[in-house]
Amino acid sequence: MGQNSSQPDTEAFFQQHQPGASASSSLQDSLREPPEGGTSMETAEPTNSRPEPVPTILQWSMGANAVYVTGSFNHWGERIPLRRSGGDWVVCLNLLPGTYQYKFIVDNEWRYAPDQPTVRDEMGNINNCLTVEDQ
Repeated sequence: MGQNSSQPDTEAFFQQHQPGASASSSLQDSLREPPEGGTSMETAEPTNSRPEPVPTILQWSMGANAVYVTGSFNHWGERIPLRRSGGDWVVCLNLLPGTYQYKFIVDNEWRYAPDQPTVRDEMGNINNCLTVEDQ
C-alpha cells in the first residue's frame, strides 16, 4: 500500500508485541511467579475499587410547610432540608450503594411516606426503605 519507509511498520510492531506471543511468554510467566517473600502480581487488588456515590432523589409528595429527611445514610443525625419543586418536596443526595432506612420530618413531626417502600425497624417503627444500586 505504499507506506513511507521512514514510518515504522505498525502492523509488524503489533504482531511482534501481542500479549501471549511466544517472545513475551517468559516475561508473563515470570510475573506470575511471586518474588521472594512477596505475592503474585495477578492477585493484587485494584486500589480504586471503592464504590462511587450515586445521585439519589428523595421526595415528599404530601402537603407541608417545611420538610427535612434523615436516615441511616447519615446515622440519623443531621436533618437535611428538602426544597419545594412544584407541589412536591425534593432533595438529591449522593449515596453509596447499599440499603438505607429514612424518615421525613414534616412540619416538626416524624413521618414516613406511604407512597414509598417501608420497613419496620427493630423497635417497631415504620421507616421508608431505599436500595441504591452500584452504577
